[in-house]
Amino acid sequence: MDQLIARLDRHAESGLLIEHLKSARTYLMGAMPQEYADRLLAARDVSSRVADPELRNTLQDALDYLQKEITNQRNPAEADHSHRPSHKEPPAGTQSRLWAFFSVSDASFGVFYPRQHIMAVFPSFDLAKQAEITLQQAGFREDEVLAIRGQELLTFLDELRDYEGLWGALMSRLSRIFGTEEVFVDHDIRRARGGAGFLAVYCPDDAAADRIQAMLQPLGPLTMQRYLAGGIQSMI
Repeated sequence: MDQLIARLDRHAESGLLIEHLKSARTYLMGAMPQEYADRLLAARDVSSRVADPELRNTLQDALDYLQKEITNQRNPAEADHSHRPSHKEPPAGTQSRLWAFFSVSDASFGVFYPRQHIMAVFPSFDLAKQAEITLQQAGFREDEVLAIRGQELLTFLDELRDYEGLWGALMSRLSRIFGTEEVFVDHDIRRARGGAGFLAVYCPDDAAADRIQAMLQPLGPLTMQRYLAGGIQSMI
């Protein structure tokens, strides 16, 4: 949200839109979902004033996405974290196991964004596999943790780009402008090509995050990122 506001600040016609976004951010941080949703709706109504057609259309799609996300969000107190949410079937012809591990919806605006998961990068696949075994021995189920080689991540990202098509390419460019999750994917690509191993772990809440962090840190991950609905948390 901060990056979006900063980008819009360069456009004189975006004053009211920025005010709505700032209010939405305040309500989001204050855990006031109804007020947050109202401000998103107001921002959507005035987004037509943005002169740049590509930016305007992208903003409207982004605001529609955020509005849908908050509308569909369940009350955390009622959520059942004992099992992972149901995922869609992998698209026909895809090869990477990440399609089965993640959901198609884990693409945020055409960029890989595995919400409610931790992605850890290790110097080698052997270390990532050791981390997978460590978590499984601690009680994590096979469908909650997955170690993969760098080449498999590259295959998944290629398939994801093909699946998302032109829409994904457009949002990817916007993400680079805003400095958002696309940057993290770029770093992952370089490490994957360099022989790194990757570990994906389902992480539904703060307690799970603390537990995963404590078990993985002794194994020496290069990076460990937790993907939240509101942003990416670096855990090392």
